[in-house]
Amino acid sequence: MANASCALRSSDEPPGPGWERGGIPNLDGVTVLVLPVQRAYVTGGDIDSEIVFALRARAGERLELRDVSDLCGMTEGAGAFAVNPAHLDVSAFFRGEVERVGDPLYGAQYRLAALVGADLVLLPVQARSVVHGEEEVSVVLNAALLEPRSGRVVWQGILEGDRASAGSPGSAASVAEHLAARLLP
Repeated sequence: MANASCALRSSDEPPGPGWERGGIPNLDGVTVLVLPVQRAYVTGGDIDSEIVFALRARAGERLELRDVSDLCGMTEGAGAFAVNPAHLDVSAFFRGEVERVGDPLYGAQYRLAALVGADLVLLPVQARSVVHGEEEVSVVLNAALLEPRSGRVVWQGILEGDRASAGSPGSAASVAEHLAARLLP
């Protein structure tokens, strides 16, 4: 795949599938917190479960994955420090390319990562179904890999799943597999 991060595009043209910026570090031996998709507009399949399943299947013993189930109960009773991992402010990702996240996203992802001892945070920003004709859809996923201590966006990419029958989980599973393959070659 060509290095899409070097491609020029107009500022009002949103990036599409295949676009990415930054580089994916070697994840062997790293603890990664996988957050839920923040803005999900997907028909067919549970995109969050598909992402976690695909990453776990591909990672094996290479890295340690943490997800929302690891956070259950940890943020309850935390008062002003409580963070809902499914409702983070990702609006900066829709205004342009993000080098480093600021508050409130920075503080939220930092606290969540600290709770589970994560070295990196996988933030699925948005997943949406794209209709192809009357019977097929694909899922387009915008995801970012963050360094929680600095808030730096290490990598961000937009991937598209294979086409599947409308209403089936096939495309959600496919985009999750594409993400896992991209992060864990």
